[in-house]
Amino acid sequence: MKGDIQRKVAHIALDKHYKEVNEIEDAKEMDERIEKAIKPKEGADPLTEDARLSAIKRARFNIITKSFHDPEGATAHQKQVERDKLRASAEARSSTPVDNQPGNSEAAPSTQKHYVLAPEAWKKPFLELRGLHVLKHPRVLQTLLYLLGYTREQVCERDTNALSFKMVRELINERLFTAMSQY
Repeated sequence: MKGDIQRKVAHIALDKHYKEVNEIEDAKEMDERIEKAIKPKEGADPLTEDARLSAIKRARFNIITKSFHDPEGATAHQKQVERDKLRASAEARSSTPVDNQPGNSEAAPSTQKHYVLAPEAWKKPFLELRGLHVLKHPRVLQTLLYLLGYTREQVCERDTNALSFKMVRELINERLFTAMSQY
């Protein structure tokens, strides 16, 4: 019980930190990407206000969609994360013991680095659903699978409408993510 309370309090603190710091960075990055996407090519006429608003909406949709399912971008992002980890570990090794004394160094940030608009950031927590034994809202997952074209026989227990999480656990894979992006 105490562990659950501590976990929820930690999530609240992380959410608060995200809202205060990282959400602003994400909004700035989104605006920069949109401006880059709608920038008229050289020699082209500037966009009218209506065309500009339409282009902004289209660019925002494309950017959000790309961050949802972007295997190439996810691979590039993972390589960047690994490079940052190697760089951080090399910096930690290169510091001298005198630098690590409490009075001589600044407090190191205890949180992980935030990557603005990381592609497929939702995927890892979604895959963690496979490790669960009890699902709080099974109807949500069941509805998702029905919308993506899975049959009742693939999703439910035999001769019922009750979700069979043992069967669904096997359906949570790359094929499901591809179907979600194509929907």
